[in-house]
Amino acid sequence: MILKEDQKIGKKFYPENENYFVEYADQNDITIDIEFKADGRMVSSFSRLHARADRIHIQFEYRDFGTVVKINEDNPEIVKIHPPGLEKAILKEQQEAESND
Repeated sequence: MILKEDQKIGKKFYPENENYFVEYADQNDITIDIEFKADGRMVSSFSRLHARADRIHIQFEYRDFGTVVKINEDNPEIVKIHPPGLEKAILKEQQEAESND
């Protein structure tokens, strides 16, 4: 049973699917009551996406999926990440690592 309170929470974090929160709880045997009190770590797990493959780890806000982080429709193996300044931060890290060698 989906309560209006649960939909409000879902809509805040997942505007395109207000039932996501409840569906996630159902799939993971999490009981939600009206007095639901989550700690910061739990709330973060609902609002962030985490992915790891080979030696690459990425995490970002769920709301950035499809805008800042996109999967190429023609070739799903290509992930485009386009936050301003990321390329500069990567190059800076690489240069610092090379200068420490």
